[in-house]
Amino acid sequence: MPDFLAVSVFMVVFCYGGIHLLEFLSFLSRVAGVITGAKVTSYTLQQTTFVATRFLFVAMMPLIGFIVDKRLGNEEYLLMVHAALLCASFLYLIVIVFSANIVRYFCGVIYRFQKEGGLLTCIFRPEKVAKLSLVDMKAIFCSLRMGGRDKGLFYGGAVVFCCYSIGVFVSFYAALNFYEYRSSIGQMSGIVNALATVLLTFYVEPRISDAIDKDDSRAKEKIYILLLGRLFGVAVCAQALVLLLWLI
Repeated sequence: MPDFLAVSVFMVVFCYGGIHLLEFLSFLSRVAGVITGAKVTSYTLQQTTFVATRFLFVAMMPLIGFIVDKRLGNEEYLLMVHAALLCASFLYLIVIVFSANIVRYFCGVIYRFQKEGGLLTCIFRPEKVAKLSLVDMKAIFCSLRMGGRDKGLFYGGAVVFCCYSIGVFVSFYAALNFYEYRSSIGQMSGIVNALATVLLTFYVEPRISDAIDKDDSRAKEKIYILLLGRLFGVAVCAQALVLLLWLI
């Protein structure tokens, strides 16, 4: 593999991991909104964090296009996808482990923003917040294992983010295999991502927002269940689908 092509593969994995890291931890701002009572501010903070991923997305997409144009081998391409999904899954686990600190950070941003305004300043200089008691992860796992009422949220999140996580990769894999139609096929990624966006907008997100608006005592748990569903969708479901591509 030529040096620049190898660097491009590495950068795709890096950018992909960064995108998923920012998106995943942005959901924890909603937990901070439940704690602080700033429900709308926390949502806008989530969207602000999400917008930051677009810079990485803009960097990643031309690299994938370059990789396809240079006709990277199918095996190397699928290994790249596995590595990207593994990177994202590992970063998800880190976020979950340090979620209390991340929520404290978002709470600090919200508290300072409510006092002083100026979101950009608050992001870099959040107010100090005492340690927080968030959720009982063991109880969540037990509830999911026993078929709790939020199991649909878990699996809904898994399906949505599984589709979202591999839509671009699968469409460009098809472009790699039908090389003469690569430009047209590459646009199919938008259709897959649009389906995931519709499911997220009309099924998953409303359940979270409804719980927050109604001051549901389990609102924080539901956000964590969605995040665990996303982890399962990317780390297990998406990887399994990519494994199937080896057989085609």
